[in-house]
Amino acid sequence: MNWAKARQRLARIDARIDARIDARIADCRLNSLHWPTIRLLREHQTICVESLAVKRLLRNGRLARSVSAAGWGEMARRLEHQAGWYGRTLVKIGQ
Repeated sequence: MNWAKARQRLARIDARIDARIDARIADCRLNSLHWPTIRLLREHQTICVESLAVKRLLRNGRLARSVSAAGWGEMARRLEHQAGWYGRTLVKIGQ
């Protein structure tokens, strides 16, 4: 009986630790996208971005993990959002 309680306690602790680790990884990813975009916008007046079909790239089994880890879609979205703050011009170029 006690082993079942101990197992449940351990499972709860593991779940809390996993949630903290996941949150920390998410914060690191957002931070690694935030600072390069800020630097680009501070240094350049006009930024040109190719409009990639990220959803289509994620269908490719070989590229999916790399593309999603790099956060291409999120970086383009952040550039578009922050360009307004800094008064910069963001140009989207077709494929």
